Amino acid sequence: MELNNKIEDYLIDTLRKFNDDFIEFDEKQQEETKYIVNGNMTTLTALQIDFYNQAYVELSFSDNYGNDFTESLSKMTTEQQISIVEDVRKYINKYGFKNTNDM
Repeated sequence: MELNNKIEDYLIDTLRKFNDDFIEFDEKQQEETKYIVNGNMTTLTALQIDFYNQAYVELSFSDNYGNDFTESLSKMTTEQQISIVEDVRKYINKYGFKNTNDM
């Protein structure tokens, strides 16, 4: 459980470096990593600091049928959380701390 808290803290600190405390992934990066959410194969489209509770990270997913899902980071497995951190690091390496809609 302690690792999960450290991952959430890391992502919150990282998201605060972005305009509006969120990241929206480009389509290429969305295709690279798949996640199972609510029994559906999905891609991570965005993550942000939860608007109502600033201590949580909220994730947005989309499936191949155009359905969107929202889930909190704390409900993801440790392996999924680590994969999300890797996705965020790839994004930062590519774009820095700018959202694609800010460019």
